[in-house]
Amino acid sequence: MGGHWTLEDCEVDSTKRSRASSAVIVRNAATLDLRRCAVRDCAHAVVLERKTSTVHAERCSFTNVKEAFQTRGGGTVGLESNPTRARSRTQPEPEP
Repeated sequence: MGGHWTLEDCEVDSTKRSRASSAVIVRNAATLDLRRCAVRDCAHAVVLERKTSTVHAERCSFTNVKEAFQTRGGGTVGLESNPTRARSRTQPEPEP
């Protein structure tokens, strides 16, 4: 189960006072395309839940985020022409 989502020319903010939230969570075999989006004020801009999840970010900015991308079970992250320096941290897949 999955799907294909595209977000273009949008702003994604956290409404919480603390940065304890994730802006977008991609689950199962879903694909997310971000184009010219601004994501800010959150702990994680994009979280990939499974190794079959994919995100492609093109000309996006990530401001005041702890981590731009977090992969919990693997997944694919593609970046193209993004002006922000982002750290990527992959967590090991849990033992079955």
